[in-house]
Amino acid sequence: MSSVTEIVYEQQVADGIQDMALQDQDKKKIQEEIHEPSFGNHGGCCAICLNEIPLQETAMVKGCEHTYCVTCILRWASYKESPTCPQCKHPFGFLSVHRALDGSIEDFLFEESVCLLLRASWFKPLDVVEQASYSYGYHDDFDIPCDYEDEDADLDEFYMHGSRLRIGNRRWGDNGFVRSGRQEARPVQKHSGSSSSSSSGSSSCEPKDKQVKSANTTGRRAKRAMKREAANKAAEVASAAKHEAHLELLVTSPRGSFSSSLAVATPLRHPSETPAELVDPAVKGTLNVLNSCTKSSSVKRVVVTSSMAAVAYNGKPRTPDVTVDETWFSDPELCESTKMWYVLSKTLAEDAAWKFAKEKGLDIVTINPAMVIGPLLQPTLNTSAAAILNFINGAKTFANASFGWVNVKDVANAHIQAFEIPSANGRHCMVEKVAHHSEVVNTIRELYPNLQLPERCADENPYVPTYQVSNEKTKSLGIDYIPLKVSIKETVESLREKGFIDF
Repeated sequence: MSSVTEIVYEQQVADGIQDMALQDQDKKKIQEEIHEPSFGNHGGCCAICLNEIPLQETAMVKGCEHTYCVTCILRWASYKESPTCPQCKHPFGFLSVHRALDGSIEDFLFEESVCLLLRASWFKPLDVVEQASYSYGYHDDFDIPCDYEDEDADLDEFYMHGSRLRIGNRRWGDNGFVRSGRQEARPVQKHSGSSSSSSSGSSSCEPKDKQVKSANTTGRRAKRAMKREAANKAAEVASAAKHEAHLELLVTSPRGSFSSSLAVATPLRHPSETPAELVDPAVKGTLNVLNSCTKSSSVKRVVVTSSMAAVAYNGKPRTPDVTVDETWFSDPELCESTKMWYVLSKTLAEDAAWKFAKEKGLDIVTINPAMVIGPLLQPTLNTSAAAILNFINGAKTFANASFGWVNVKDVANAHIQAFEIPSANGRHCMVEKVAHHSEVVNTIRELYPNLQLPERCADENPYVPTYQVSNEKTKSLGIDYIPLKVSIKETVESLREKGFIDF
């Protein structure tokens, strides 16, 4: 009997020890759970990813109080330029979150800018891959053919109907991730004009407003690119028109109206061969600007853009052993008798500028460039670049003429240096090289062997000789001329970029 009692007692002791051990284990688990950094769940479901929202990932939209996962709503915000709530379309720019920009978790909600949250170290943007579409009649994804005639069609409509942007079995659409099962089960078959049987078979279930048009129009992206290009060209034309209006204002406005103008130039164009179109605007415009500068105490120097046309046309011979320098002046009587109205306009305008400066005590510096070529800034074609274009556009012959050539970037640099260097004074002839048209054509042929260029001169007379132009004054400005070959190449490439030539 005693042995039985001892056995029962030992069994009870063993059971008690086991219960105590289990209790100790439960206590340890409770302590571990207390110290474990768990935040639990928000208790709601994210309308974007359709999962429960972890408490530390909670993000509340300011204004409508709808709650999402912070990563989901930030990805949604990065999808649009002006983000709106996926459920109520309320625009928002701030979110109430637990997670700070540095990744730390706060035990309270605080407002933070969406712009800053998108740049947080812990945020990972959505990597969307555009899958190739296959024309098998039926598609693996929901597809309703759309005709994007409106270039500014809403992007949401594009992503919902015309794109293959998917993550798993979900599509990124108007309301976040949208499952497409029911829509995939009823695909819409595309039709061709020749398959009348298939077209009639599926026309009953396809809406009439979403029938596929037989005419295949240009793609949406190509249309947008074409529209942007057209808008850029329109902006360039508007800018050029504004510049022309400003030049017109210089001529027609009363003297003293332009206190901030520092330079003036007559562009090398020949709208008509009359002095009224070239000579009068050049002289009056120059004097208007200079008179305005005398009324401003802040103007210390005026840089006038003149031309080699005001230097070299005086009847003196120009041969290879002759050097033209800043002491040369074109003869107005010679220009008028030969009806060189552009040369006359530049000559009279510069002469009027020097006389006015001497009378008013104004410090002026003139820049006298030759044929200015190089990259085109304006959308229109000027006469200097047109000379190069004429060689490329199928001209049969080239003129028997020799001109000085200079790069537009060197001319611009000379204006800056003439304005900033205190010792700059007087006139500055700008010619990198005097070359006959035949040499220019040969240079283009060397650069572009496949172009059809003129082979002979327009007349049988000996080539007009070249001459030298002094560069001592431009050396004082620190000008290191760009070679003529480089300038010609830049001109041709710019003409191609602007759409004047295509080869």
